[in-house]
Amino acid sequence: MNKNPDNRMNSFFSKIDEILVKQKINSMMENFKKGNTEELAKKISEMDKTELINKIDEFDEKKLATMNINFAEIKKKITDEDLDKFGKLIGDSGNEIVSRIKAIMSSDSKNDHTSGQ
Repeated sequence: MNKNPDNRMNSFFSKIDEILVKQKINSMMENFKKGNTEELAKKISEMDKTELINKIDEFDEKKLATMNINFAEIKKKITDEDLDKFGKLIGDSGNEIVSRIKAIMSSDSKNDHTSGQ
């Protein structure tokens, strides 16, 4: 048991953060598909768009794979039209945020290792 307690705590909090991100993504997708855009728009308007963009930029293929985010499944649920509507819902920085999301999804289709297969 030579593991450093600080490393274990960092790992623990990192895992919690990953779980929360995954839950937020699923919740956002569900609300959007059900047409609950008012609530989603309110939540998005309260977000710091620069912080959101920075968070999106932190996602690389390796991190997404460790979070077990299944983009093949997400792609089945969300269309480009949905993402465009989402960009309009975001307002300021919406186009930039959506283009970054599309880039992540596009890079995943080239390397489909997060599909859980």
